[in-house]
Amino acid sequence: MRYLPILPLALMLLASGSVALASEVYRWTDERGVVHYSDTPPDSSKFERVNVRTGATRSDPEPEPEVTAETTASIAQVSAEDAATRARHCDTARRNLIALNSSLDVTGEFEGESRLLTAEERQDQIDRNQRLVDRYCDTP
Repeated sequence: MRYLPILPLALMLLASGSVALASEVYRWTDERGVVHYSDTPPDSSKFERVNVRTGATRSDPEPEPEVTAETTASIAQVSAEDAATRARHCDTARRNLIALNSSLDVTGEFEGESRLLTAEERQDQIDRNQRLVDRYCDTP
């Protein structure tokens, strides 16, 4: 019978511990880069809920960005610029390959001085420019 008074006390401690573990903990970083933890979420900052038991976090899903005519136009402009850049890289790599595969002497600048490429350097440049053609050119 000596254990009877201890049993209600142990049950109360277990119950209070599980309530504490079940409460939410929020983590966020303010504009100065300071990390904060709290049991209430911030009003205006992006935050994460922290799983106190494991230390793992889960981010609240961010709302999908609104697609407007302006963002669509921006994406189209970036795509057009990317296409133009790719075309320039493709053209340069193809021209380099033509020169490197010809019988002409090819020079390069090394440590501020211009000199002829060795056979090994020439082959390295052929390989490099072929990779660029493969990467930037849509057609062979």
